[in-house]
Amino acid sequence: MALYVDTAALPEAEWALRLPFVSGFTCNPVLVAEALGKSEVPQNLYDAHLEQLAALAVPDDRLFVQVTSVDEAGIRAEAQRLIAALLKGGERKLEITIKIPFTEEGLAAAHALNSSKVSVAITGVFSPEQAYMAGATGVDYVIPYVSRLMPVELGPVPVVREMLEILKVQGLSCRLLAASVKSASDLCQLLLMDGVDVTVPPSLLRATFGQPALKEANTRFKDALKIH
Repeated sequence: MALYVDTAALPEAEWALRLPFVSGFTCNPVLVAEALGKSEVPQNLYDAHLEQLAALAVPDDRLFVQVTSVDEAGIRAEAQRLIAALLKGGERKLEITIKIPFTEEGLAAAHALNSSKVSVAITGVFSPEQAYMAGATGVDYVIPYVSRLMPVELGPVPVVREMLEILKVQGLSCRLLAASVKSASDLCQLLLMDGVDVTVPPSLLRATFGQPALKEANTRFKDALKIH
């Protein structure tokens, strides 16, 4: 199991990547636009921001970066360009996974890139049958948005469990990367599942360190050091 931080904000990424249990980060065009305070981000600015994020990572971190192209040829070309730029021609020893949205063109591009030994994740998956279709392309990761999974009446965790079972029965070796995790309760239930990695917003990690009981205990420890 690996835990990633879901952010494109440079200060938040820098903070989170210092935590020893964080294995890297995930981001997407929406997060980049939010980090830059813009409603739209031109491609050159998007690429430059991803390079700044990559510069914060340490060797062997995994970075999930999303393409903005929508057609198969464009996705394939952009993926290769991003990998070359983020690894600086091999100078950076990072693991790069290309995120591709769940579309017909995206699945075709993912299959082709996977055949070229590019690590690929299909993102924006909302139902078990979509998880199967994504996994059947041969990708390394399938990314369900946990807070918006269908059918909603089941709740997110049972749907993730069903996705896992389908992938196992069908003999597909990809991992699930649970995204859009909104609560510590969902996070803990996901951590109990074999074959699931998780990406969480920095706010969820900060809330863990800011729990009142933890603050109280640490204050008492600090006060005890003043005893002579």
